[in-house]
Amino acid sequence: MPLGNLMTRYLRKSIMELRRLVHYKLGIKKLDDEHEAHAKLIQELFNLVSNNADVTKHLSKLEYSMLSHFANEEAYLESINYPFLKEHKLQHAALTKHFYKATNML
Repeated sequence: MPLGNLMTRYLRKSIMELRRLVHYKLGIKKLDDEHEAHAKLIQELFNLVSNNADVTKHLSKLEYSMLSHFANEEAYLESINYPFLKEHKLQHAALTKHFYKATNML
């Protein structure tokens, strides 16, 4: 399944953001490891897209990785009473909505 322009833009934006996060360690091993794993999945997806390959199976892995990470990160932030948790959850919701919008356009 070839990817449309919206998904390609999403992937490029995600790769740039995750590269930044991977280089900026949070100091929380579990979350840092999840960021690195997620970055690898997005890079693999981008490579598949570049080769015009079927990405359906890989999108499922990326979705699971994204949703699991968001849940883990939000639980951690809640446990430390992070003062901007509500705003951070809204960022996750926006990214999730963007992901589904992009994948539904395939």
